[in-house]
Amino acid sequence: MTDSKLKLQALAWSDDAVRRMAVINGRIVHEGESVDGYQVVKIRAEDVIVNEGGKSWRLEFGLRQ
Repeated sequence: MTDSKLKLQALAWSDDAVRRMAVINGRIVHEGESVDGYQVVKIRAEDVIVNEGGKSWRLEFGLRQ
């Protein structure tokens, strides 16, 4: 994602899709929910896929050194 409208702050991944959750912009979200106009498509072990306006982005933790 080139802009930083969404910030991935925490992630909990599980084999059981119902138990997967992420904290984006201070909100706890599950797959299928939306945050700030972006739909959370998939929560994976290392990142989150979001969709907005037919485009998808991959959110990662901003841990650059």
